Amino acid sequence: MHFSFTEEVGPLHAAAPEILSRLMSAEGDTAELFSEHTYHERIRMRYDRWKAYRDPWEDYATDVVEGTGLRLLTNGFSRHGAAEGFDPALIRIKADELRDGPPIDVSLDRESARGSLALPGDTINLVSLDEKRALLESAVDAALSLEPRLRDLEVDFQGSTRQAYVVSTEDRPTFSAKSIIGFRVQAKFERANRHIDVYAIGGGTGGLGQFLLCTPEEISQRCIERLQAALKARPLDRDIGDVPVVIEGGWGGVWLHEAVGHLLEADTPGAYTPERIGDQVAGDGVTIVDDGTLEHGRGTALFDDEGFPMERTVLVDRGVLRAVMTDRIQARRHGLPRTGNGRRQDFRRPPMVRMTNLLLEGGTEQRETLISEAEDGFYVRTIGGGQVYPSEDRFAFNVIEGYKIEGGRLTEPLTNVQITGRPSQMLEDIIGIADDYRIDPSRGICKKDDQTVPVSVGMPTVLVRDLTVRRVL
Repeated sequence: MHFSFTEEVGPLHAAAPEILSRLMSAEGDTAELFSEHTYHERIRMRYDRWKAYRDPWEDYATDVVEGTGLRLLTNGFSRHGAAEGFDPALIRIKADELRDGPPIDVSLDRESARGSLALPGDTINLVSLDEKRALLESAVDAALSLEPRLRDLEVDFQGSTRQAYVVSTEDRPTFSAKSIIGFRVQAKFERANRHIDVYAIGGGTGGLGQFLLCTPEEISQRCIERLQAALKARPLDRDIGDVPVVIEGGWGGVWLHEAVGHLLEADTPGAYTPERIGDQVAGDGVTIVDDGTLEHGRGTALFDDEGFPMERTVLVDRGVLRAVMTDRIQARRHGLPRTGNGRRQDFRRPPMVRMTNLLLEGGTEQRETLISEAEDGFYVRTIGGGQVYPSEDRFAFNVIEGYKIEGGRLTEPLTNVQITGRPSQMLEDIIGIADDYRIDPSRGICKKDDQTVPVSVGMPTVLVRDLTVRRVL
C-alpha cells in the first residue's frame, strides 16, 4: 500500500521530541531533523534524420528520493547522518550513533508547525505519459517545420516535486512543498565543417499549466531562431582581447550568479567577506538582492532546509556591501543574522549557504545607449555554460549568440566565443545598467561542493568595463 508523505511524516513529527533528545547532548548547540519525499521524472525524445526510430523514447526515467537527515551542531562543528525512509525506530538508532555525549531532554512546540505540503494538481507525476509525449512531439514537429535541414534534434522534458519537513531544537517545525518543470529543445547542425549546437529552455515552478505561458512550439521557435542566427555567424578566428562587453538581461544574470554571487555567500573566501560589510564595493547604481520570496522563482520556498523562513536579502545597496548570505553555522561564526540561505540537495547531505534567486536591479539607461557607450567591444545576446576558478580568481563563459560592437553599433555576428574575467573586480567593472530588467524563472541549476539546487537569475542589460573576449574551439 502506498502512503503519502503527509501520512508517513505524521508519526515522525510525533516522535521528533524524543529523537532530538536522543541526538542532543550536553555539549551540543542544536539538533536538527530534515525529512523529504522528492519525485524526479525525465523524458527525452531524439530525432536523427539518419537513423530510424525503433521507439520514439530514447530515455524515460523516474526516481524517488525519500529519507531523513539528522544533524548535530557542537561548538561550530557539524555531525551529519542519514536514514532511508521515515521509520522513527531507525531514525532513533541513527540519532544514538551521531550523539557525542549523554543525551539530554529537549522540549518542542509541536503544535506550532508552520507551512504546507500542498502541491499543484497538475504536477508531472499526475499527468499521463501520453499527454507528456504529446508536448514533446509538438515541439519536434514545430522545430522540423521551421528548419527541415536539421541533422539532430533532442527534446528533453523533466520535472520534480519535493515535500519537506524540518524540525530542530532552535526553530519551530516547518512543512514545505515545491513543483518544478523544465523543457529543453536542443538542435545540432553540420555545415561546411562547422558543428553548431544551440538550445532553448522553458518551464518554471508549478505544474504543466506553465505551458499555457510558453508553449513547446514557442520554445522550439526560439531554438531554431538561435540556430539560424548561428548559421549566419562567422566563427571567431582570433582573440579580440580586453574590450567593453554588453551582456543582455534575463538569463545573462547567470554570469553574475557565478562570477559574483558565490563570493557573497558567507562560507566562500574572496572579495566580499563579512568583514567588508559597509564598504563601497561597486558603483552607485549597483543593487544586488537574493530573494527567496520571489514569486515563481526556482529557488523560492517558504522555508530553507534548516526550517528558517526564506527572505529577501539586500546584499549590495547602491554599491555598498550591506549583507552576505548565511545559514545557521555561518551566522553564528560571523555574528550575523540568518538570511534563510541554508540549502541542501537532499537528506543525505548537510545544508550549506546557497543562493536562491540572485537579482541585479534595473537602472535608468537604454540598452542602445550602453551599446553606443561600448564603442568598440562585444555584445552577448545569449550566454551559455561557464566555469569559475576561485583559486585563480577567474571565470569563463561560452557565448551562444554574440555580436561585435563597432562604432557603437551591433555589426558582425560571431560564434566560437568565450568571455573571461576576474570575479574580484566584476562589481566595480559594471559601469552601465539598463532599464530592461528581466527574470528567467525557467532554468537554473547551481552546483557547489557536489550539491545541486534549483535557482533563478535576473538582471537588466549591463555594460562591463572590460572582459577578455577570446576564440574557443
